[in-house]
Amino acid sequence: MDAKRVMGHERLTMRAWSTTISRSGALLALLVGGPALAQEGAADVAAARELGIEGIKAADAGDCTTAVDRLARAEQLRHAPTTLERLGECQVKLGKIVDGTEALRRVVREVAPGAPPAFLAAQERARGALAEAKPKIAQLKIAVAAPANVDFTVTIDGVPLPNANLNVNRPIAPGEHVVEASGPRLLPTKTKVTLSEGGTDSVALTLQLDPNAAPLVVPVSPAPSVLQPGPVLPPAPPPPPPAHSHTAAYVVLGVGGAGVILGAILGAVAVADKGDLSTACGPSKVCGPSEQSTLSTAKTTANLTTAAFVVGGIGLALGGTMYFTNNFQTWGSGGSAAASGRPGYIQTYVTANGGGLRGEF
Repeated sequence: MDAKRVMGHERLTMRAWSTTISRSGALLALLVGGPALAQEGAADVAAARELGIEGIKAADAGDCTTAVDRLARAEQLRHAPTTLERLGECQVKLGKIVDGTEALRRVVREVAPGAPPAFLAAQERARGALAEAKPKIAQLKIAVAAPANVDFTVTIDGVPLPNANLNVNRPIAPGEHVVEASGPRLLPTKTKVTLSEGGTDSVALTLQLDPNAAPLVVPVSPAPSVLQPGPVLPPAPPPPPPAHSHTAAYVVLGVGGAGVILGAILGAVAVADKGDLSTACGPSKVCGPSEQSTLSTAKTTANLTTAAFVVGGIGLALGGTMYFTNNFQTWGSGGSAAASGRPGYIQTYVTANGGGLRGEF
């Protein structure tokens, strides 16, 4: 009997090692064979092969802690359904049911008909392990009440939980879990929850402001400055009219004076000529041929005298007016009184054809 038991134990041991060698050989073939591997780093492929063999051996020996470490590293270097399936199985055994079932789901999903026999075998094994593990997944709903306009973080067993997972059932491994919520200027709060296999539970956390926290300083943008209207000032008085020169008046007065003086001189000559003609022509005032030249000169002198007196009189009158009004302007060179803002005025003017007075009121 003892010999039979020894032989039976040897057969079981040989069968186990045969199975391990067979799986390791399949893994070795998958990691080394194939044209796609030629493009990958030889060192990474070799490392993945060694890690995969160690992981499968550890899983067959029941050491899932070591198996998960080795198989996870192998997956990071080179993915293979055979490696991922054994990794998922060990994760489920270690209580990481959600991680393990997701790995098994991937193997079932990505292996297509016609794949290598080792891949198809891994897919079939994953289906069985998945069917056994899914009912064990628990569900946990987390609700957090917090002050308005504050940020907070929720963690499960120290792992941050996205806020999108709040207030909905979230798959979670059965067992005890610590749920904590915290945030800036908030008092942290936490609670423990124990979930059974396939169980469903919920927790509610309330966050409150920390009374000892420094007040939140909110930067305030300065209000735009508004220009206040200043005092209403009266309109500025119009500028005084420019000072006028008396030069033009002096010129006109000079011309007028010269005209009077010339008229007086010519008048004296005309009087003398008239006396001479009166003596030469006699009382009858009929002059002979010899006196015609003197008579013509006397008439011309008399006309010039009249013209000189007229020019002198006009010059003196116009020059005096220009001097006393002090508002001489050439015709057409100035603006109106309304346009200049000045009151009405009288203005003398001189043109090429004469002169005169004009005014605006």
